[in-house]
Amino acid sequence: PSVNLLQDFKAFNTKGAGCNILHQATKRRTRINWTEEENLRLLSCWLHHSTDPVKGIDRKSEYYWKAVADEFNTNAPTNGHKRSIKQLKTHWGDVKREITKFCGVYGRLKTTWGSGQSDDMVMNSAHVVFKKENKDKPFTLEYMWREVKDLPKWRRIVQEESGNKRTK
Repeated sequence: PSVNLLQDFKAFNTKGAGCNILHQATKRRTRINWTEEENLRLLSCWLHHSTDPVKGIDRKSEYYWKAVADEFNTNAPTNGHKRSIKQLKTHWGDVKREITKFCGVYGRLKTTWGSGQSDDMVMNSAHVVFKKENKDKPFTLEYMWREVKDLPKWRRIVQEESGNKRTK
């Protein structure tokens, strides 16, 4: 009986009825991890739209992120994944939080920088401390941090983020 049911479904589906219910019910959305290229493209779009002297800060969030999404998806490679506004906004929030935490760790270590320590030594120490302070999770976004660490816009974000913390 189950073979007949499958044959009946195939016959029904190929007769042009357009019924795709079984396929839709069994199809799952798979999570597509973000690549380094996508992260850098998102960073570039965010920077472009957030530092735009004409429209940058005077737009409502929905219009701002629509513009970011349009630029992100327009500049995607032909085989690249399109990302929704919600995906971009959520991912940027996560990325921003991680980079900001790393900025804090790096800044603390840089102020206690000992004589004879190189930038590489401070960077290695920052990675160790970040991992220790974040449940053994390593910092994997150094390539993005290097792009934003010296930008005035990023410095303001770090100051705002650190000012929002409660004191114990």
